[in-house]
Amino acid sequence: MDTIAHHTFYLAKDLYNQLNELQHPNGEKAVVLYMDTDFSDLETQGGIVTFNLLREDGSYVGYVEFQNMADLFNINVRTGCFCNSGSCQRHLTVSNKEMKEMYKAGHKCGDEIDLINGHPTGAIRMCMIKPEIDLKHKLLTLHFKGKTPITIPLDPNIENKSKSATPCTSKVCMDMVKGGNLIIDTTDELVEREWQKLTIGKHEFKVEGPCQRCHMICIDQETGEKTAEPLRTISEQFAVI
Repeated sequence: MDTIAHHTFYLAKDLYNQLNELQHPNGEKAVVLYMDTDFSDLETQGGIVTFNLLREDGSYVGYVEFQNMADLFNINVRTGCFCNSGSCQRHLTVSNKEMKEMYKAGHKCGDEIDLINGHPTGAIRMCMIKPEIDLKHKLLTLHFKGKTPITIPLDPNIENKSKSATPCTSKVCMDMVKGGNLIIDTTDELVEREWQKLTIGKHEFKVEGPCQRCHMICIDQETGEKTAEPLRTISEQFAVI
């Protein structure tokens, strides 16, 4: 385990240093790091790097946009608040009032609302270990770049006691905001990017931001092959996917 700890720590430290120095051509930083250490001590820092990306004008790149592009190149990352809303709130410097406003805007755990009013609702987390579970042979394999994989046998005698499931009826599960689609004809393309509010009858809706595009549009429906287009071009041209 010490070998694994050292290997993942120094891989993560190298990634941390590279991201910390990453800049746009205009000299602006390209990455915001959310770390409690500078990778100077193996005892207090694990092999994980958490961050968000910035565009050249200083605006944030949504973590869903990053994940969609990463998926196309088979890069595994975690995004969101990682089941730790307290730490997420602290690192993103979000007040309690702002957290409530995010909830009112429809944001909930596991959704694809990554930006509200230009501010991130979560982040990107990269881990230096790629786990693979073989249920047939009951094995857990840990993959490391440039190293021989480590295979760990899983205990086949642990009985799964959760044979039946009960639907969740708590406030967290029940208070979900359901979204719908509106189709609106316009004379100019992409004019909706400038909208701040939408009025339907006597009801006024505030526009929180553009919707996210699913990376399914990059999968050939005949062959199943993944490509980076058209998602990459949409991101480059319109700064949103």
